[in-house]
Amino acid sequence: MKQIEGGDAQEVTDIMYLELEGNPNFFFRFRLDEKGKLWSLFWRDSMMMEDNGIFGYIVVFDTTYRTTGDEKIESFVWLLQTFKKSMGGKSPISIFTDQDAAMNNAINPVFPDSRHRLCVWRLHQNAITRFGALKRDPTFKKTFNYCLYKCRWRSTEKKAEFSCSKSVASSALPISGLLKHASEVYTLSLFRDFEEEFGYSIATTKKIIWKQGNTEFYAVSIDEEPWSAQRVAYIHESQTLSCTCKNFEASGWLCYHCIRILHLHSVNRIPEQYIKKRWKKSAKSSVWNKLENEKPEEVQYTPWRQAMARNYYNLILESQSNEETRTLMEDGYAASVSLVDELLASLNLSNTEDASTTQTSASAAPETSTTRAPETSTTPTNKT
Repeated sequence: MKQIEGGDAQEVTDIMYLELEGNPNFFFRFRLDEKGKLWSLFWRDSMMMEDNGIFGYIVVFDTTYRTTGDEKIESFVWLLQTFKKSMGGKSPISIFTDQDAAMNNAINPVFPDSRHRLCVWRLHQNAITRFGALKRDPTFKKTFNYCLYKCRWRSTEKKAEFSCSKSVASSALPISGLLKHASEVYTLSLFRDFEEEFGYSIATTKKIIWKQGNTEFYAVSIDEEPWSAQRVAYIHESQTLSCTCKNFEASGWLCYHCIRILHLHSVNRIPEQYIKKRWKKSAKSSVWNKLENEKPEEVQYTPWRQAMARNYYNLILESQSNEETRTLMEDGYAASVSLVDELLASLNLSNTEDASTTQTSASAAPETSTTRAPETSTTPTNKT
């Protein structure tokens, strides 16, 4: 391998190669400039690949940390192409960026079928600078904020999945029917979004517009909020829903318009086709089980820390719905932390004492003669 100019850059790439030796699913690429210096670096581990397989419908690229303005389209094209290759050629449904011109121009050649969206912060900043007097209109402001923050694409989970040991759903609303089912299948952060929609559904009115064959068409709106009106089509036999607000298509969970119609027809469980795998508590564990059953040869390369994270994650999911099992997990974790700290301290002390003993022995050893010992004869003796 050609040596890279600069000690730090060479050390980084050496680490990349070491990671690849221990895990064939590890991926990295780098580029050098004309002087042999590191110019671009990309890497992803096997867990990132798994996460993209489950949650990679939406990808966020944040370039706001760059303040020099020297990003080039060619650099972003290389980044996006390398990212796509590392993920097995998979393209996200939507890509969120800030308003970086170079990134914007690089997306379409690499991901022509992906929808490009600006982040909420950028949209809000654009509103401040461009809406003028409308910003002081309370009706416009309320409607705009609703569109911006309620009818949004979900770009990331708000809480880490490993907080699930405490993530037992609670609500000011009675947890029964649809809400109970949501608490059982969704992660806590997604449950909060569904709970919000559920609350809005209580405040809605509905009326049937017409019926065509097995399909019923309804108008649903929040009381005294005419701008919230949407049309919902519903087929009872298959529990199929379609709303003109397109919240499910955009975000992956049902809107309050659809929830209101499910209430109307006494449906107490969210239809399976409207529970996206990426929002389920079992999203990762189901993928891991599938991997172990279908590709056992890849499991042997899973780093120890990743395997342990999987095991603990599955155990957390099993334990979270019962107070006694949660307490057992929390006490076990505290005990493990104490034992690990104690063992590490003992090992460090032992290593320090060994080093000290070695140094003392070397200092106290008697000097040996440098006089060469007489050579012994290697001539064989004849026996008679």
